[in-house]
Amino acid sequence: MKKKNKLVYLSIVIISIFSMVLFALLLQDSQNNLTLKIKSKLPKNIRYFIKNSINFYLNNTSINLKYISEKKTETSKGKKITIQEYNNKFLDYQGPRAYISKTNDKIFLITGTGIISFANKKNFYQPENFKFKVLKSNIKKLITFKDFYRNSNYGVKGMMIDDKNIYVSLSNIEDNGCVKITVLKAEIDYEKLNFSYVFNPKQCVKKNNIYGEFQPIQSGGSLFNFDNENFLLSTGEFRFRDLAQNDLSIYGKILKINKFNESYKIISKGHRNIQGLFFDKKEKIILSTEHGPLGGDEINVNKSLDKLLNFGWPISSYGEHYPSMAAKDAYEKAPLYKSHSDYGFTEPIKYFVPSIGITQIVKSPKTKKNDLNHNFFFSSMGYQDRENSLSIHHIRFDKNYQRVIFEDKMKINFRVRDLLFLDENNILAYLEKKGSLIKIKINE
Repeated sequence: MKKKNKLVYLSIVIISIFSMVLFALLLQDSQNNLTLKIKSKLPKNIRYFIKNSINFYLNNTSINLKYISEKKTETSKGKKITIQEYNNKFLDYQGPRAYISKTNDKIFLITGTGIISFANKKNFYQPENFKFKVLKSNIKKLITFKDFYRNSNYGVKGMMIDDKNIYVSLSNIEDNGCVKITVLKAEIDYEKLNFSYVFNPKQCVKKNNIYGEFQPIQSGGSLFNFDNENFLLSTGEFRFRDLAQNDLSIYGKILKINKFNESYKIISKGHRNIQGLFFDKKEKIILSTEHGPLGGDEINVNKSLDKLLNFGWPISSYGEHYPSMAAKDAYEKAPLYKSHSDYGFTEPIKYFVPSIGITQIVKSPKTKKNDLNHNFFFSSMGYQDRENSLSIHHIRFDKNYQRVIFEDKMKINFRVRDLLFLDENNILAYLEKKGSLIKIKINE
C-alpha cells in the first residue's frame, strides 16, 4: 500500500511539473522548436483560453479580449449591419452568463461569478484586441457559499450603474439553506469596490415546495434606475408559483426599492421570471421581458405606476407546464389560462410560443423629427431551430403602447444574454456560452 501511495504521489508531482512547464511555454512568446511543437498540438482556442486564464489567476488585473471576426449581413427587413466579435473563453468559464453596463465613457462587465471589470468605450470603435481592467472588490468576503461560484443557476443576476454607484443583484443562500435575491451597492472606485447590502430581505424560499420544483435560476434579478432615491428590481418566484399572487411576498414581483434604507413598494405582481427591465422617465412606463414556462415568453408594459398591476402568473400564461416537472394537480393549482384579460389581468403586449429565451430590453437613443421614439431592442437565447431565438430584435410600439407596429430581427446564432447601445448606431451585446462581446453597427 505504501509503495502504491508513493507511485501516486510521484505521478502527481510529474504531472504538475509537466503542466507548469507547458503553461510557462504557452505564456511566453518564444519561438524555439519545443514551444512551437507543443503549441501546434493544441487547438488555437484552447491555447488562447489557457494563456488568458493563467494570466488572470497569476496577475488578477485584466481580461484580454481578442478580435476574431467581422461579418457584414442584413436584418430580416434588409437593413445592412456589420458585426464585430471579441472573444475570451475565460468569460464563459466564469459564468457562463455576464452582464454589461456603461457610464459616459466606460463599459463595465461583470461575470456570473462576480468578477467586475471595465474598458474605455472608445476601444470598441477599433477592430483590435483590447483589455478589460479587473477591479478589486470584497464580493468574495460577502458571498461565501460555494454554489455561487460553481453553479450557474446561482451567481450574479444583473448589474446597474447610476451617477456614481454600481448595483449588483444575485442569488443568495442563508445558513439554513433558504434562498433569496439580494442587491449589493458600491461607490465607483477604480482601485477597489467596497460593496455592502442595499437590499437584503428577510423573506426567502426553502429548496422544497409543494410542487417539488425548486429552481434557483428562476430568480429574476433585473435592475433599472428609477430616480435619485429608488431603483427597480425584478424578483422571480423560484418556481414557488403561489408567491407571484401573494401580496405579502416579494417574489414574482417588480419592486421599487429605496437606495438608502431598503424600504420597498410592490409595483406589479403575477410575474414568473423577468429578465429585462426598462423605465421610461419621460412617459412614466415600465417595460419588462419575462420567461414563460413551456412557451409564453412575454413583453409587458406597465402604464399605471400608481396602481398595482397584475400580469397573471400562474393563473394565466400562454405557455404550458413542463411535463417532466409538473405535479399531477399542477393545472388545478396553476391553470395557465390563455386569456389574461378575461380573468382581470394585464395582457402582454407581445408573447412568444414557443419560448425564445427572451432577455434584456433597451430603448433606441435615435430619434427622428416628430417621432415619439417607441423603438426598442431586445435579445433572445433559446434554440437554433426556433425562428425568433438567438437573435436581437427591433420592435416599435404605437403611440399608446397598445400594440407592436414594426418588427425586425438580427440573427446572431448564439445566445444573447445582455445588450446596450454604445451610441445611436452601435449596439454592444454579450454572447452567453461563448465568452464573446459583439459590436453591431447599424448602417444607414
